[in-house]
Amino acid sequence: TDNCPPGRCEATDGQVMCNEVATGVACSMLSRSNCTTSKCAFNDKAGVCWPKGIKPPCAYFLNSTSCDAEPSCYYESEQCLDKDNPFVVCQAATEQSTCSADGCTWHEDARVCFYRGYDVPCSMYYDVSQCPTDRCRKIGFGDSAVCQDKRVEVDCSELSFNSEECSGALGCTGECSVGACVPCTPSDTNSCDNTCGDLPTDPQAKCTMFLETKAACEGDPDCAWDEDADACHAHLSPEACQTFADYECE
Repeated sequence: TDNCPPGRCEATDGQVMCNEVATGVACSMLSRSNCTTSKCAFNDKAGVCWPKGIKPPCAYFLNSTSCDAEPSCYYESEQCLDKDNPFVVCQAATEQSTCSADGCTWHEDARVCFYRGYDVPCSMYYDVSQCPTDRCRKIGFGDSAVCQDKRVEVDCSELSFNSEECSGALGCTGECSVGACVPCTPSDTNSCDNTCGDLPTDPQAKCTMFLETKAACEGDPDCAWDEDADACHAHLSPEACQTFADYECE
């Protein structure tokens, strides 16, 4: 909305919409038949009602012909992109060979084309083994692990209670008795330094979360192996219906 004409138009909705002052309704909200006010005009190429004298954003031009006809736009990957928006231009390139626009550079570690001089956002490192440790951190484990900006507050409950990540460095600690990672009090050294070297004392947490084989399950007096669910559970605590692969609930 930087180009929203003052006087006849006004920026509203958090500076996102450019509205006609007279009606308070954004031109873009009007259909072709209703785009008849003194401040709006229908742009046939973009197929949208827009304030007079202002070009609609490139994204509104839905085909290559109308897109390429606009000096500030170009058509690629079935979308009309703005030449003046380097972030859009760079990220439109999905391979190193096409990351050639001015101001763009290829980041092999993230496998992404990004604007030169800017850090690639942590969330764009889909291979968490490449997550930059100076400004990002790996959160979670296995296929669910993600690369997260260190400035984002950690949700301890998303971490495995007996993992290295559930530590005072992230403001978390393992609650051994229930097998959960919980927030700790940084001022309380003992609270944040707590580690779980043994299995949780709560039978349900111990049996269902850590004893995954029949042999290990049957070797613990608190647990019993459920043949139907192919899972371990605490005595007198049968598995939930959802765990039955063939959905044969009783």
